Amino acid sequence: MKRILFLCYIFFCFPVPAQWTYEKLLAEAEARNLNFRISRNNLSISKSNLLQAKGNFLPTLNLGASHTYNFGKTIDRFTNTFANRNVLSQNFFIGSNWVLFNGMSRYHQLRAMHYSYLSEEAAYRNALLDLRMNVGTAYLNALLAKENLNIAQSQRNLTEFQLKRMKSMVEAGTLAKAALADLQAQMENENLNVLNAENNLRLQMLTLKQICGLDNEKEFEVAPPDLNTDLSKMEKWMEANPDEVFQKISARHPALQSAEYAEKASEMARKAAQGAKFPVISLNGAVGTGYSGLASEVTSISVAGFDTVGFTSGGQFVFVPKLDYQTRTKPFFDQYKENVNKSFGITLTVPLFNNFQTHTAAEQSKIRMENARLNKELAVQNLKRTVEQNVRQFQAAYLRYKGTIKNEEAAEISFKMNEERLNNGAANMQDYLQAKNRLSVAKFQKAQALYEALFRLTLLELMLQHP
Repeated sequence: MKRILFLCYIFFCFPVPAQWTYEKLLAEAEARNLNFRISRNNLSISKSNLLQAKGNFLPTLNLGASHTYNFGKTIDRFTNTFANRNVLSQNFFIGSNWVLFNGMSRYHQLRAMHYSYLSEEAAYRNALLDLRMNVGTAYLNALLAKENLNIAQSQRNLTEFQLKRMKSMVEAGTLAKAALADLQAQMENENLNVLNAENNLRLQMLTLKQICGLDNEKEFEVAPPDLNTDLSKMEKWMEANPDEVFQKISARHPALQSAEYAEKASEMARKAAQGAKFPVISLNGAVGTGYSGLASEVTSISVAGFDTVGFTSGGQFVFVPKLDYQTRTKPFFDQYKENVNKSFGITLTVPLFNNFQTHTAAEQSKIRMENARLNKELAVQNLKRTVEQNVRQFQAAYLRYKGTIKNEEAAEISFKMNEERLNNGAANMQDYLQAKNRLSVAKFQKAQALYEALFRLTLLELMLQHP
């Protein structure tokens, strides 16, 4: 019962860190990595630019209003009379403008934005590929560091076991103290190796967490891959030709697609800049109305008296009535109906001189197109160099791995023989320690070659998958 309680205490108080696979780490990186999220936002911006380029073909429609006070002498636009007092006026209008022709600039801008969007979409997929490669690299480096730590701990355990045995023999007087001193020095060296391996593992795990955007305090262990499956893949890749692999990868690699679309976008942008030299034809129309504080209307008329204006031939006076007009400011809605005005026209604008802006834009677009072409060639060169190096480095690492298997087997046999001879008193401590160190180096070399081959294989397969 006590044993069960003790095991429960260990389980709940010291939980075993979770095993994280490469797929789980990649999912966390896609959700948290800032560079990848920035690439995703850039794709959204490019999509908005494409929508704007399509919208440029539509007419504009604007609604406006103004509320104005005029002070001093001014001509009222609605009554066409001079005003010498403060006047309130209001204007309302709705207008539209539709560009019919501008040298095909809008069409070429639309094509440029279309290719820019495709380029950004390919760049987004390339960012995903880079993220997968970075996570895969950090993941394998962490696995290698973990394997090196296991090897260092295993070697230290062997030395510790032998040290306890030798101490008993020295105390019994069957072994000289000098042999014990050599083994104690070896033990300190093994402790240092374990310490260095632990530090390296912590550093590699930190790098992996940073790439995935995880907190440093989060504890987990990397789950090892299925080596049996990977080893069968390695045998197939040993016959791979770098040129053939490059042809397969380059056919759909997102970095090359992005560069190719960027080149096409720059070509369309150059044509759009050239189109700015042509005249612009546009239709425009507007409907407006307004209100003026000077506008008035007569509400009633009354006779205030008579004025003499002359005499008849018979000497009689001629009178005319003197009228008194009562007025008021014309109501808002009445003016709104009466002051409606409409306009429609066609405009031709010929660019004669605009401070070299059109010429400069056209020249710069040519340079950008040339840079896009050079960037495409550079992307092809970089990809070809990367593929060739990874294929050759993988094949060299796998051959080295197969060689280290035999080397480890030989070192294992030599160590066991020297250990047995030491236990029987037929070998000295120096021979034993040399055999042990050879075995330790062989194990490290095998792990290094294996994970180097896995690393190169992972990169090649990720490039072939084209996310």
